[in-house]
Amino acid sequence: MPMALMIDKLAKVLEYDVVSAIAADDDGILRLSNPGSLVDEAKASAGLTDDEAAYLADIPPVLLESMRAAIVEAVKANQAIHVQYSPAYDFSVRIWDYGQAVSIHVTGPYPPDYSRNSWNASS
Repeated sequence: MPMALMIDKLAKVLEYDVVSAIAADDDGILRLSNPGSLVDEAKASAGLTDDEAAYLADIPPVLLESMRAAIVEAVKANQAIHVQYSPAYDFSVRIWDYGQAVSIHVTGPYPPDYSRNSWNASS
């Protein structure tokens, strides 16, 4: 499942040791602190392909921003970040904070036939 592999790439750059390095790099956390920056930062730091970045960008903005904010706050608190993915009909994001780590679980449609971004269309 290609989108599960995209989440796996994100998970590798959010491991505890990497998070500690991001926290020490003021420029890195400042870039990610900007609303709307998650897709570009994920593409640069996790090496997402254009298709993977496009899928991440298809997550509804409120959900994507909740992920970005959770990552920023976890980095600031020096917490590990665990990211998981499960296939589903629509996008959703669940976030847990349990002291030493934060988990972000993304569910969403998977290729090749996902065209579920009608949430963005007006009726």
